[in-house]
Amino acid sequence: MTKAVSLLVARETQAWVEALYDNGAVTFEADGAVKVNPKVRDIISQMHDVLSAGNAEKKANLEKTFDDALVATSKLGAKMGSATLSI
Repeated sequence: MTKAVSLLVARETQAWVEALYDNGAVTFEADGAVKVNPKVRDIISQMHDVLSAGNAEKKANLEKTFDDALVATSKLGAKMGSATLSI
């Protein structure tokens, strides 16, 4: 089941996300694909481990959801053009 989510983003949050991008947390390939810095990906995996409290199924779900988000974002990037960061 899909949840409707509304996320308000303050300009400071946008500035933080842009700083992550500017400092190499993620990159956009020429084809629009999103690539996550391996060091950042490791931190995200560790976060998933903490959030799942050792439950392998929950961690796998968090990992899959993250990977699905990257694939979907890459598809959008391919349609909109590379290096598009819109918040």
